[in-house]
Amino acid sequence: MAKKGRFIVFEGIDASGKSYLVDSAEKTLNSLGYKSIKTKEPSDSDIGLFLREVLRKERILKSNFSTQLLFWADRAEHIEAEIMPSILKGINVISDRYMYSTLAYGAASGLPNDQMRAFYGLSSAFLKPDAIFYLDCPAKVSIKRMEGRGKARELFEKEEFLERVRKEYLKMSKKYYFIKLDSTLTLPELEQLVSSSLMRMFKY
Repeated sequence: MAKKGRFIVFEGIDASGKSYLVDSAEKTLNSLGYKSIKTKEPSDSDIGLFLREVLRKERILKSNFSTQLLFWADRAEHIEAEIMPSILKGINVISDRYMYSTLAYGAASGLPNDQMRAFYGLSSAFLKPDAIFYLDCPAKVSIKRMEGRGKARELFEKEEFLERVRKEYLKMSKKYYFIKLDSTLTLPELEQLVSSSLMRMFKY
């Protein structure tokens, strides 16, 4: 029976460097002989594809609560269809976002306390990552990076809102033992920090 793979998550606000570091982490582990794949949320499931249309403002949902519930439904599908089958085969899974994004963005978007309590309770039923890298990025830096890309902003990509999201992440950082990284460092510096953490985790 194959040894189970590890589940590694990267979190942070938009343009914090997550996607770049997910790619880097996947390459690092594969180069060391630890078979790894990358994934993301929203996932490629039908629910995830619908959510991406909502984020691009191609579909409009009137209920913020219903939007957040869809993220949890997509996650359940993501775990069962992709994450767990890979882990059980001994493959490491590296995800760009996970449930901590939904908790941070949900709270920042003004969901009532009773709904947030329900989501925190729901989180206990989901797969726990072996490591959570959190890229701490000031909202001003995030917006400047997005402007440099020249792309249309998505639903949640506003400076004031992203700063609220950042504060929610920081509140969660101790509870969930995030590996906190300064997103304003250069990408080579961040790569080195992530690589060093992964090597310790895999005792390389």
